Amino acid sequence: MKNKQLLIFAVSLAMSLSAVRALAHAGHDREGLPIGLHRGNVEIIKGIETADGMEIYAEATVSDGTLKVYLLTLKKGASEFTAFSTKTELKNIELKVEYPRAKKTEKLSATVKDDSIEASLTPKEPNRFLVHLSTTYRSKKGMAKIQFEAQ
Repeated sequence: MKNKQLLIFAVSLAMSLSAVRALAHAGHDREGLPIGLHRGNVEIIKGIETADGMEIYAEATVSDGTLKVYLLTLKKGASEFTAFSTKTELKNIELKVEYPRAKKTEKLSATVKDDSIEASLTPKEPNRFLVHLSTTYRSKKGMAKIQFEAQ
């Protein structure tokens, strides 16, 4: 009987801790936000919006040593993102990667492609890192901080 109670307690504790960890990291303030078009991590680019008032988001993926950042827009109340061209009026695009545990930040060399912004990236930290995007759109500065967790 005691073993069964101990097992139930341990399982409950583990589930509680994983729920707290999920809330403590990126995404907890994005309830109701649609899934990105490329199934990447999505964050709003703070400080800029389209001419008709739509918010602009950055969706980032990392695969095979390549970071890809896709731009998306979202109309208020919409259930899906729309692709936003990287060849628009974006200027001064900068990408950096931050490793919080090591307290290091490195600048990445960004290349603007037809549908994304790309940079070489092989994460040095196995647990967590952040990609910082800064840009200028229609004379306004915008920035996003996109967090990645170990899988």
